[in-house]
Amino acid sequence: MLLWSRWFSFKSHSITVLFLLLCSQFVVGVVGGVVTPAIENTTTLSCRNISDGDGFTYPVPSYIPSAVLWNKDCEQAWYSEAGEFLSDGHHQANKTAHRLVLHETRKNITVSECIDLHLSVTCHGSNQKFKHTYQVIITTDTTTITTTTIIISGVILIGLLIGVLICLHKKRRGNNGESSSLDTPSTEN
Repeated sequence: MLLWSRWFSFKSHSITVLFLLLCSQFVVGVVGGVVTPAIENTTTLSCRNISDGDGFTYPVPSYIPSAVLWNKDCEQAWYSEAGEFLSDGHHQANKTAHRLVLHETRKNITVSECIDLHLSVTCHGSNQKFKHTYQVIITTDTTTITTTTIIISGVILIGLLIGVLICLHKKRRGNNGESSSLDTPSTEN
C-alpha cells in the first residue's frame, strides 16, 4: 500500500510539473512577446507602367507611413518571388548589391527585370509589421491594340465599303443604257 501511494504521488506530481511547464510556456509566449499581425496588401502593376528606361521601379506603398521607413528601429527588406533577399533599402558603397538591383532607397527599388517582388517592413519597438506583394503583368507593345484603334479602323472600312458599293451601282446603271429621270427632259405640259 505504501508503494502504491508513493507511485501515485510521484505520478500526480510529475503531471502537475508538466502542466505548470506547459502553462508557463504559453504565458511567456503570449505575454512576453505581444504579437501584432502584419498588415498585408497586394498591388498589381504593369511592366510598362513601372519601366523607367533603365529598369523597373517599385514604389513603397502609401499605406506604409514615411515615419516608419525612416525609423532606425524598423527594418526594410525586398525579396524576389522565390524568397531571395534583394535589398534592405539602404544603398551602401561597400555592400555588394544583388545582380537584379540597380538602385534602392527607402522609398523605392529599381531592378533590371520586371518580376514579382515582396516588401517587408518590421518595427521591433512598436511591433508594427507590413508585408506587401507586387504582382506584375507582362505586356508587350506589339500585342496591345486599343479599342479606339479598332473603332477607327471599323469606321474607315465601312466607309470604303459603302463607297465601293455606290460606285458599282452607278457603273451598273450606266452599262445598262438606262438614263436617269433627271437626265431626260420632261415631256409633260
